[in-house]
Amino acid sequence: MTQRSHLGAVLRKLRRGRDIEQTEIAAHLGVAVQTVSTWERTTHPRAGDLALMLAYYGATPDQRREAMDAAHQDTVSASAD
Repeated sequence: MTQRSHLGAVLRKLRRGRDIEQTEIAAHLGVAVQTVSTWERTTHPRAGDLALMLAYYGATPDQRREAMDAAHQDTVSASAD
């Protein structure tokens, strides 16, 4: 069973809070919609893509920190498995 991504949950919450569809952010980043879906469920985007996503979503400094904390939590969880 694949573990859910804490970062993915944060990214999904930010995207939905701005009423942005996965197709819109995928087009902005030049990736497939399935890639965005996967980032929101199980894997992490590359650092550059993450920065672009957070900027596109208009993430506040606190929201950016929340995303970084979630990414760290995913990393710790994965290394414990």
